[in-house]
Amino acid sequence: MEKSILKPTQMIEYLAVIWNTKSNLKYLPILKISKMEKIIKNILKNNWWTWQTAKVVLGHTNFAAFVVPLGRLNSRSIQIEANLLPENNKNKRYPLPHVVACIHYRNPTTFITTDASDLGWGATINDKKLNGFWSPSLLSWHSNRKELWTLKEILRRLAPHYKGRTLLAQTDNKSVAAYITKEGGTKSQILLKLTRDILELAHKHQIHLIARYLPGRYNLTADSLSRFCPTPEWTLSKPMMHVIFKKWGNPSIDLFASARSAIVNQYVSEDA
Repeated sequence: MEKSILKPTQMIEYLAVIWNTKSNLKYLPILKISKMEKIIKNILKNNWWTWQTAKVVLGHTNFAAFVVPLGRLNSRSIQIEANLLPENNKNKRYPLPHVVACIHYRNPTTFITTDASDLGWGATINDKKLNGFWSPSLLSWHSNRKELWTLKEILRRLAPHYKGRTLLAQTDNKSVAAYITKEGGTKSQILLKLTRDILELAHKHQIHLIARYLPGRYNLTADSLSRFCPTPEWTLSKPMMHVIFKKWGNPSIDLFASARSAIVNQYVSEDA
């Protein structure tokens, strides 16, 4: 192949890459793609590979990564598996590693509720409560994007502590529940990207993530946290309180109460 072309052109194939200066794009030629496809299909058909064929595949993927966005990132799993093959017998055949999944996952032991308001985000993880204000760059986001980001943020902070568990994420946003359950959607690239980040984070820590829709009237704690309001509390109604006191007598202390919910003067609480 000639190393130079004297005639001006806006598209040229050089070093096995097509350079299109008019559209500002670089990409692989069809023949290069077809060759890679043939090699990979042949390996999949045989259902085995060798140290030698693994290096051939990696050579092609490493080259393709030059023009494919996130090419190196998406080839890391192949590199990891290829590095496990012993080099002392380069032509020995090894079965291809298979992706496996559990038949039955464990019941949820960790329960998450999330909510996103115009002011900030809030979440509960079992007995933990988290919230935060939106940064200026996130403030104008659509509510669906904020809700998904909140779940991603919770997993980013806590996933290492819940490795190997089943997590039930409850949200009052039907779109969020659907995107997690269906592993993405086709209506929004932004939501798909966030969903991918969430599921890959869960997969990294061997977390089985379940998403369920929770009507807003039952999502009061996360809602209050996102609005930086006092969280809702349960307390006895006065008629019921009088019935109980009449039968059992007046208690001397109210456990698990607060200044708003205590029914006697002496109580124990986080805000006491």
